[in-house]
Amino acid sequence: MCPDAAASLLEKDRRFEVVSPVLVNSDIVVVRYGIEPQKIGISQNRSHQEQIIAGVFGSEVTAVSMLPSAIPYAYEKKAVDGVVVDALRGFIMAGEKIPAPAAAGGHVTYVLVVNKSFKEDPRYHEFIRLFQAAAEELNNPDVLVEEIKKYKNIDLGSEEVEEWNRLGMLIKGAQIGCFPQLYAALGGAGVDQVITL
Repeated sequence: MCPDAAASLLEKDRRFEVVSPVLVNSDIVVVRYGIEPQKIGISQNRSHQEQIIAGVFGSEVTAVSMLPSAIPYAYEKKAVDGVVVDALRGFIMAGEKIPAPAAAGGHVTYVLVVNKSFKEDPRYHEFIRLFQAAAEELNNPDVLVEEIKKYKNIDLGSEEVEEWNRLGMLIKGAQIGCFPQLYAALGGAGVDQVITL
């Protein structure tokens, strides 16, 4: 779920919480070659995309909010000079691909949201373990290409994989516990549990 939708859900329903980021830097800017952009199309209700525009272009550019399905059409018809889109959509659009501005930990584009009561269920721990394993696998370019082909029927070549890496896209796994950095550091040590006082 995008961070803006997650924030909206949490405002309305306190039964849910954000567990962790799951996708970083997957929204990119696509602009026409050879122009100074003035208007950039973004998805409505996506303030994180406005932040991308501000980070890339400063206050010189106007963000034009629209339905996500209208973005490619507005770009094709030259109603906007550029757009913020998901990288998979952006890869097939003509133009310069610009990553989100660098931030500590990357620009979070999707988060994992769970019902708080599910965290008490033993299946939650198994879900997180499987989710973490899937994230690690998907960060392997060969696995990623195969899964995108299955899921989206898009053939990514070596050029797109290089672009994926250049843009800094990363699939993150979720961590259980209060100290995810500690658990990550101990990950290869064979430690199953850390008890702190």
